[in-house]
Amino acid sequence: MNVVHGLKRIPRIKFPQRHLNPSATEGKNQVANEADTFFFSNLNMPKTVGGKASLQPKRTPVTNEEMEAILVSNLFNMTSFASTISEFYFS
Repeated sequence: MNVVHGLKRIPRIKFPQRHLNPSATEGKNQVANEADTFFFSNLNMPKTVGGKASLQPKRTPVTNEEMEAILVSNLFNMTSFASTISEFYFS
């Protein structure tokens, strides 16, 4: 017997087309933009994703107080988690 006949053929993967004609993509983009506008109407940001760095919102550096608050909250969460675990195992 031939071993090749025992193996199944792997089906070809069909990838979506990347560059569709503009008329086909306009309808999809319009529906997506209307849904975004409905759910996120209070956002004042550009409708495009990405773009030039100069058009992106500026990032503000984290202050020392904000960093300390993050670290303290993480420490609090870790101690409460540790006490819960110790109560579970040692009670």
